[in-house]
Formats: sequence, structure tokens, C-alpha cells
Amino acid sequence: RTLQGRQVAATISQSALTAAPSGSITLYADVVPKPKMHVYAPEQTGGYIRVDLQIDDAPAFVEAKPVFPKASDYYFAPLNETFKVYDSPFRIQQDVTIASTPALRRRAAARETLTLTGTLRYQACDDQVCYRPDQVKLTWSIALRPAGR
Repeated sequence: RTLQGRQVAATISQSALTAAPSGSITLYADVVPKPKMHVYAPEQTGGYIRVDLQIDDAPAFVEAKPVFPKASDYYFAPLNETFKVYDSPFRIQQDVTIASTPALRRRAAARETLTLTGTLRYQACDDQVCYRPDQVKLTWSIALRPAGR
């Protein structure tokens, strides 16, 4: 499923459609900046608004830190400064582990769906303008299954 922000599109997917309590799954957000746009990478220092993926907290899972690819260097001549950016399609990877609570085991036995939500935050710029920060709401659905199946 592809979601549109003002200056980027994000396609969400996951490593598996089903997971059991105590199991792990990887969530993906494939981000495509519009032509001639870039977003600041997490390692960019200073007061720049960096791209970030935040998964909404829930007792049903524990998330690791998101993993971002290596950024590109972008030289901006008017400031004589080089920035760490993504100016082409990139993938954010987010590992999550499903909790093994009695409630989740009951939900898995009933083959219910677990919904995870999050937000992709970014500020996009081109070679002349940095646009207002934006965010895209993301949702992943995981079909629960009993452990050992």
C-alpha cells in the first residue's frame, strides 16, 4: 500500500503476513522523494529536521530501533555545506517482536489481526526551498497465529 505525503510517497510492507506471540516480524517503509527533492538522513547534525519512523507504543509488541540505509552527501553551494540526505528511493526497516501475553495468545488462537501504526516524519527540500515538515501515518496488519504453527 502506497501513501502520499506532500513531497514523498511511502509504500509499506512486511517480512511476513502472519506472526505468533513471541515471534518477530520486520516492517518496511519504502520512501520515494519526489524528483529533485531530498530529506535529511538521521545522521545529519545541526538543527535540521531528519527523517524518522516512529511506531506507536502498544503493549502488544516491542520494537527495535529503525534501520536506515547509508545516506548520500549533498553539497549546497550557497551555504558551502555538505548534508547527509536521501535524494533517491530508500528503505527503512523496523523489527518488532510480538508480546506473549495471555491476551495475545487468546487472540492468536482466535486468528485475530494485530494492527501496528506509526508515523513517518520528514522535512523535504529541493535546491532552493525547504518545505514545511510533513508526516505520513502508516498502518501494518499482522494476522496472529498460535505459536508452533
